[in-house]
Amino acid sequence: MTRLTAAEKQWLQTVNQHTFTPPPPPQLEAAQVKALIESEIADGKSLEILWGISINETQEAGTRALQLIYPAQSTDERMIFVLDTVTHMHKHDMTPLILQQIEVEGTPAHAAVFQVPSDIVSTAGMIRTSQSELDAITDRGQWRELFSRTEPLSARGQDLPSHVRTSVITAESSVLELLPPADSAPDLSSTSFTLPDLAEPVQVALYTPEAPEHLVIALDGDQHLSNGLLNSLEETPFSATTAVLFLWAEGPFDRAKLFAERDLFAALLQQHVLPWAQSLTVLPDATHRIIAGGSLGGLAAAELCRYYPHIARCATVQSASWWWNNLSNDITEGTLLVEWKKADTTPLDINLFVEVGAYEGYLLSWNRAFRKVLQEQGITHTYREYSGGHDYACWSRGIVDSLHYFTQK
Repeated sequence: MTRLTAAEKQWLQTVNQHTFTPPPPPQLEAAQVKALIESEIADGKSLEILWGISINETQEAGTRALQLIYPAQSTDERMIFVLDTVTHMHKHDMTPLILQQIEVEGTPAHAAVFQVPSDIVSTAGMIRTSQSELDAITDRGQWRELFSRTEPLSARGQDLPSHVRTSVITAESSVLELLPPADSAPDLSSTSFTLPDLAEPVQVALYTPEAPEHLVIALDGDQHLSNGLLNSLEETPFSATTAVLFLWAEGPFDRAKLFAERDLFAALLQQHVLPWAQSLTVLPDATHRIIAGGSLGGLAAAELCRYYPHIARCATVQSASWWWNNLSNDITEGTLLVEWKKADTTPLDINLFVEVGAYEGYLLSWNRAFRKVLQEQGITHTYREYSGGHDYACWSRGIVDSLHYFTQK
């Protein structure tokens, strides 16, 4: 495709109009929070035991209360509650997500009680900052640096293990899940490949049981290693039958180039990655290979499955960036989605597991439009909207769920 028609532009504008910003989780007033804490102290609990987060039932159906209490280190210090996607989308006004400053038994503290949906899955954490630092942030790079300092939450009254890097609020239980670091994963074979088009080598790691029946190619594999994909697999029968090929690019610019240029990406897999993996184990054929990616990786997974089905006929497409533009002569968002919408006389023998978070705002409408295109084209797929956002904690779980879907076929 070299140019969009007027009708195609109008359709894309319609898709792009439907967006929203998820509201921040409501929190109790400072006086109510202080009263709750003082009530627990009156029942014999020490303030030190209350430090951290507790997840409690509420009187409102379908919700839970997150109670956070942390010691304050200075009067200028601010503590931000990070509920991944929601916090990032409210970065220009953090006020609703800043813990309140109170004093309990003469001790200054940061405290808040947030109400969240009981089925939400989200990476969660905290950022210690100051009001002066927040006021001075003016660009994306500064926001990225701030969020890079996110610390995992500690469960109430417990010391945070030094090796833990990520904490997740899950729908499965009322306790905080602390994810182990990537270096605690089972033995992995790893290598890297240098491409002339990229500044840094592409990293690859392979986990494989004996004689795998399925292969998952997990894009942004370093994130899935950190978010416990292999731990989740161990809790299912798939751990004995599924190989996982973790692949990631170093740096945002290499990632964008690799995932946005399907021919470059396909060449990497065909000429380098898959032959290397084949030297270590017998890989299943393309009908039993699943390429999985989120965001721009979701776009890459769908594109590879459509245009290179001999590599993988199944794709887990998560929160895909369908706004992406691949034309140099037109700035309209969504040009790749138009290519999918165009009628094709050859039926596509592929199968897609498509999901997007209910709190993603901008991407929700794009992925709903993609679902409609799949329906119009008669492409085999399933679609769901999960209680979460643009978050690897959600996507790692989604990959496991997609295995259930693909193996039922």
